[in-house]
Amino acid sequence: MGRGRRPRPGQAGLDLPTGDPGGWEAVVDVPDLTVPGVRVQLITDSGWADLYGDGTEAKDLDHAEWKKSRAVRFTVGD
Repeated sequence: MGRGRRPRPGQAGLDLPTGDPGGWEAVVDVPDLTVPGVRVQLITDSGWADLYGDGTEAKDLDHAEWKKSRAVRFTVGD
């Protein structure tokens, strides 16, 4: 996905169970996938999201403390 483009559901083939705005941006640590029930931590990028319902994208908010990202842990399984 190019810069400035908004992610679309399923675009990267990675639909995870969360209703948070934004797209998955980073894996914090690559787990040992041979371990049953291993967990992975991902971080979202919500720069394009309208977090407060006022039409302003998060990246354009005036105060840094109003901007958000989220780290989430998921169990890897088959």
